[in-house]
Amino acid sequence: MHLQELLNNQTAEHILLDAPSRRLSWNIHYVQGYSPHGYLRGFMGPPQRLEHKIDLAHFKTSTKGAIVRTVTEWTAKSASAFSEAIDVTFTEYFHPHQHPALNPVYRALRQSHAFDEGNQNSVSVMELERKQIAQEMTYHDFWQQMYPLNPLYGNIDSKKSFYIQASDIAVGIAKHLYEQGEILAVTLHFDYVMFNGRKISQNDAYETMMEWRQLGYYN
Repeated sequence: MHLQELLNNQTAEHILLDAPSRRLSWNIHYVQGYSPHGYLRGFMGPPQRLEHKIDLAHFKTSTKGAIVRTVTEWTAKSASAFSEAIDVTFTEYFHPHQHPALNPVYRALRQSHAFDEGNQNSVSVMELERKQIAQEMTYHDFWQQMYPLNPLYGNIDSKKSFYIQASDIAVGIAKHLYEQGEILAVTLHFDYVMFNGRKISQNDAYETMMEWRQLGYYN
């Protein structure tokens, strides 16, 4: 049982290594390293990846073996809070010392998001991740007080919010499509699909399916 717990923890940690917030942190660091400011600081060659670790203790539960499921669910839910910022990192120009009101990545990161009841703990971890990334963007206490991150909400009653109801319907449709035709079917019906922490196109989905079949994950 102890060995199984260690294996589950290691699996969960590997999932967190590719969480959306870590991907955003790396993207920001990469762009900042190759900006003119990065070279003026004597930054030569590929930038080293930042130590942005997500503490596994946030996801510990009393249920044995649930850590992998808990981490997987969190990474999927957290994509909504970080995906837009991930997209604009490479599509809209910004530099490390740009005013936060003009920085497209920071504007995307500041946006508020809502989750239905029972997700408050997940939202709390997302909030910690957003604050850490804001600090990595050199927006420390002063700028964060002037331009604070808009709050995330984790206890919305779906019966009182047609936005949450619509998202539940979309999730149900995506789940059905995935079970019937795998990830490719989802990308054929939805314009924006996050898969394992990154935006995926129809071509990417097809290649993923072929790769998984070659590896024998399914027939």
